[in-house]
Amino acid sequence: MKKYLLSLMALAAIFACTRELPSSDEIASSGNADEQVAPGNADEQAAPDQGDEQKPQVQMTFNGVTDPDIEEAKTTLDDSDFGIVWSMGETISVLAGSNDSSASTFEVVELESGGRGAVFSGSSETADVYYAVSPAQSATVSGGVVTATLATSQTAVEGSFGPTANLAIAKAEGTNQLFFRNTGAIVGFTVGYDDVTRVKFEGLGASDVMSGTATFNLNGGVMPTLTGKTGVNYVEMTGDFVKNSTYYFVILPGTYADGVRISFYKGTSKRVTYTLSQSLTIGRNANVYIGKLDSKSWEDNFDLGDALTIRGSGAAEAGQEAAYVGSANYWHSSLTHAASELADYPYNYEIFTRLTGGSLMYFSSEDGAIFTLNAAGTSVSLVDDSSSAAFSAPETGIYRIRMHLPSGSAEVKQITAVKVYQNSCARETSTDGYVTMTYYQKGAWFVNNFCLRRGGDTWANRYKFRFTLKDIASGDESVENYGRWSTNGGNPASYPTGAVGGDADYRNLDYFYVQPADGDSFEPGFKFVSTYEVNENRYYARLGLEMTNKLGHYSHTITWIMENRIVAGDEVFISGTGVDESNTKLKLRYSTAFNNAYTNSNAGDESGLEGAEDYNYEVFCKLKKTTKFIFSTANGKHYELNADTTQVIPLYPGWGAISNNGVLKEGVYRIRVNFGTGAVSLDRVSEARYLQLDRGTNQQLLYDGNGIWKQDNVPFGWTHPNAWGNNERYKFWFQIFFVDKSTWQYLGRYESDAAGVNLQTVTNPSWQWYNKLSAEWDSSLNTYLTENYTATVRLKLNADGYTYQFSNITATE
Repeated sequence: MKKYLLSLMALAAIFACTRELPSSDEIASSGNADEQVAPGNADEQAAPDQGDEQKPQVQMTFNGVTDPDIEEAKTTLDDSDFGIVWSMGETISVLAGSNDSSASTFEVVELESGGRGAVFSGSSETADVYYAVSPAQSATVSGGVVTATLATSQTAVEGSFGPTANLAIAKAEGTNQLFFRNTGAIVGFTVGYDDVTRVKFEGLGASDVMSGTATFNLNGGVMPTLTGKTGVNYVEMTGDFVKNSTYYFVILPGTYADGVRISFYKGTSKRVTYTLSQSLTIGRNANVYIGKLDSKSWEDNFDLGDALTIRGSGAAEAGQEAAYVGSANYWHSSLTHAASELADYPYNYEIFTRLTGGSLMYFSSEDGAIFTLNAAGTSVSLVDDSSSAAFSAPETGIYRIRMHLPSGSAEVKQITAVKVYQNSCARETSTDGYVTMTYYQKGAWFVNNFCLRRGGDTWANRYKFRFTLKDIASGDESVENYGRWSTNGGNPASYPTGAVGGDADYRNLDYFYVQPADGDSFEPGFKFVSTYEVNENRYYARLGLEMTNKLGHYSHTITWIMENRIVAGDEVFISGTGVDESNTKLKLRYSTAFNNAYTNSNAGDESGLEGAEDYNYEVFCKLKKTTKFIFSTANGKHYELNADTTQVIPLYPGWGAISNNGVLKEGVYRIRVNFGTGAVSLDRVSEARYLQLDRGTNQQLLYDGNGIWKQDNVPFGWTHPNAWGNNERYKFWFQIFFVDKSTWQYLGRYESDAAGVNLQTVTNPSWQWYNKLSAEWDSSLNTYLTENYTATVRLKLNADGYTYQFSNITATE
C-alpha cells in the first residue's frame, strides 16, 4: 500500500549508512598489583590443565583493555572515538583452560589511563590459557569455543548503551594481558518524543536471532569468531528516555534479510513503529546510526487499511474495530440499478457503535497512531496523543462515524432507528411493512419472530434495511437504505447453517452481504429461500444485521428458523425456577375462546379486562419475584417474555436472546397468551371467593396450587326459602380479584353446559340471574337441598377445565 504524509525512503537511506569502527593498534600495558599472582609468572602457579580433576583456586590479577573504538564498560561513551571507559567495581568472568564450565568472577580494583585500562582481581584455577567474558555471567568454554549471552533486555543510558548490554570476550595465553574484543555491534537512534518508556529493535525474518546465547571460536587467535547463535529476533531497551537524546542497542552481528523494525512505547502501548523492509547486514564492531525519530515522521506509521479501533471513555464499546471501506471490499459496481449509490463514498473508515454522551473518544491503530475528531465531529486529525481529543456525543446512543484519511474530513450521525422492510408478514404488525430491529452490540442489530412468508405476488418476499439518521448539529433526520451486494437477484439456495450471531463462516455467500441501496424500491432487495416462501405464517426466524467488518463485509443472517411458532392446540407448559408450584411445570389451557357466545346482552363481559378473544392459552399459577420462567412445548420449542412483558418471543439459544427476569411482585397470576400474534397479559390475583345467594355466604378461598383455590368447612345448603321464587335460592357463583387493576371478575354458568358444572366469565351477578350456577342442575348437589351442610369448596381453573368441587360434605345441626 502507498504510504502517505511522509515517505520512508529517507529512513531507508539512514539505515543503509553504516561504518566499521577502527580497531586498536596497540594494547595498553600495566604492572601487576602488589601481593597478587600474574598467570605464568608466579612460583605458586599450579600444574597445567588436567581435565576434570579438581584444582586449587589461586589469587591472581589480569590487566584489561578493550576495543577502544566502541565499547564503554558500562558507564559513559566518549563522543570522539566511541572508546570504552572502565569503572571501579565492574566484574568479568574468567574461564581457566580450554574446557571450563565454571567461570570465576573478577572485579576491577584499579583504573589506568583515565579508565581505558583496568586491573581485575580474583581467584581462579591456574592454566596455560584463560578466557574472559564481559559482563560477568555464566559463560563456558569447550575446546576453545566460548558460549556466552548477549542480553535481550537492555537499560537506557543517555549517550551510551546499557551497563550490561555489550558482550566482549578476551583470550590470554602465557600472559596476564586481556584484550577484550566486542562480539556485537551498536545501533544508535535519537528519541524525538516525550514520555517514551521502552524501545524495541527487531529483525523481521522468521529465523533472525538478534540477542541471546552465541558461540565464539578463539582457536585461531584472540579475535572471537561468531559460529552460532540461538535466542530471539529482538532487543529492547527500557528506562526514562530523554527527548532529543541518543541511545544505543547492542546486537549480535548478522544479515537481517527481511529488514528490521524499531518501535517506541509509552507504558504498555505501542506508540509508533518504523520499518525498513530491505536487507540489512551488520558486522562485528559496526556502528549503525538510524537517526532522529520524531513526532513529525511518526505519521509514516499508518497505512490505509490498517486496523483502527475506537477508544476513550466516550466509547461505550471501546476496542471495536472500524470498517475499512474501499471499492474492493464494500461496493459492487455491477449493480446498475443502484449505480449512483455504489461509487466510492468520500470516506474510507466507518463504524457503527454506541457512544456515551458527554465523554471524549478517539481512534488508535495497532502501532499507536492516534486520530481525534474536532468538537463538531466534522474533521479528523492525526495527533501525538489522545489528550487532544475534542469530540463527545451529545447524548448516549448509537452513532455512525465516517472518516476520510488522510484528507481529514469526518461525519458523525446518530442512528435513531434501524428497520427491516418486508411487504407481507410485516404488515400484520405495522402499517408500512417496516419492523424495528433491536441494537445488540458493536454495530449489530437483530429482530426475533421475523416472518419469512411471501404474499400473493412475487415481490412480497423482498426485504431490505432502512437506517434513520439524525444530524447532531441541526437535528434533521434522513433515511438511508441498505440492500443486496451480490448481482444474484434470485433466491439463495439455502441459509448459512449453524450461524449463531455470525459465528459461521459464509464470506463466500455474497448474497448475504449488505451495502447501500437506492430508495424504497424492491431492488436491490434480498429474497428468502424458496423452502420457506409459503403463503401462510408458517416460518419465523431471527434476523441479524452485522454492520461490522467481522465477516469481511457488512452482512446479515437468518437463523433459528421455527415452523409456525406454536401451532394452535399444541400442548404448552409453563416452567422454570420462577414457577412457585409443587409441580413446577404446569400445562396451559387451550381454548379458541374462553367465553361461550351468549345471546343475552352483557354475558361474557370482563368488566374492562383484556378481551378473551385476543388470547387462546391461559394458566393460573404462582410466580416468584424476579425469577425467570419460560413456555415450552413437547417438541422442544421455547418462548419467554420480552423485556416489557408485552410479548412472548422465541427463546433463542444463541446471540440476541432477551432474558426476562420474571414478574416484579410475587403472587398468583393469570397469564394469557396468543402464540400466533405473540400477545400476552399477566394479571395478579389477590383473592378468590365463593358466594351463595340464599345463605348470604361470601367465603374467601385460599390458593392451593395448580390453579386451585379451596376452603374447608364452608356452610352450604339451600333450605332457606327465597322471596324471589323461581328456584333462585339454589344459585351460587365465584369471583376473583385482580389487585393491580382493582377489578373483580365473576365466574358463573357455562350456558351450553346442561349439567351446569363448568365455569366461564360472566357479568356482575348482582342483577344477572341466568348466568349463575345452580345446585338444582348439579346432580352431585341436588341431594343437599333440604338440610344444612358444611363442605370443602374448591375453585379449579387449570388445564383440566374450569369448574368447581364440593367435597367432605358433612351434615350440621
